[in-house]
Amino acid sequence: MYKNAGIFLLSFILSLVAKAQLAPQEVSNLGFKMGFGFYSFRSGELVNPRPMLGYTAGFNVHSDFTKKKRLFYQAGLDFTLRGGNFANPEKIESAVNSAYGKITLVTVDFPFSVLVPIRPLKKAESPMIKMGVTPSILLRSVVYVGPDRIPLNSQIYQQTWENLPLKQVEFLAHVGYQKKVAEVGYYVGLNFGVNNLNAGDFKIEGIYPATGNGKRISTWSIEAVMIF
Repeated sequence: MYKNAGIFLLSFILSLVAKAQLAPQEVSNLGFKMGFGFYSFRSGELVNPRPMLGYTAGFNVHSDFTKKKRLFYQAGLDFTLRGGNFANPEKIESAVNSAYGKITLVTVDFPFSVLVPIRPLKKAESPMIKMGVTPSILLRSVVYVGPDRIPLNSQIYQQTWENLPLKQVEFLAHVGYQKKVAEVGYYVGLNFGVNNLNAGDFKIEGIYPATGNGKRISTWSIEAVMIF
């Protein structure tokens, strides 16, 4: 079901891109972006979370910024390496070799945003408040253990490539500040998970602190992105 939803969203965004490419050459509604962020989990089922450095890249299509409007709309397709670090290997010396220290997630994201210009008369050059929701489909997830941050049961993992027992879709709310001048701009924003990634059966054998408590799993991040 999630693959079908992802295919539908991808087809929808690609159709918007096709329309954007048919627009007059001096006005492009298609943008590319790449950047980095600090990504982490909120404390709950997973304890002692710390931010990790991650990366994001993709493209977006938006309504015509050259017109004076109170609201603009933007949709995108991003590929993101995110997740979070954990202080467990440092804090739990008695179980240092099995304490989880990092979880990485590879996701494909479909951000849908409303942009509110702060100075509408400046049109495209106006600073904008950006807010919206991002369905994020989980493609790959890995847990790393010990002070050297190696995949749990690395030999078995490399043979099976099994994902962690997380829900396949996370819904992220986002809000931030976007400024674009001519062909270059930037965006700085906050993302935070709305839904619980734990379906109630999240448990990984062989790691410490023990999991399987049924508590909430969700993420947050701060991103800085260049827009072209």
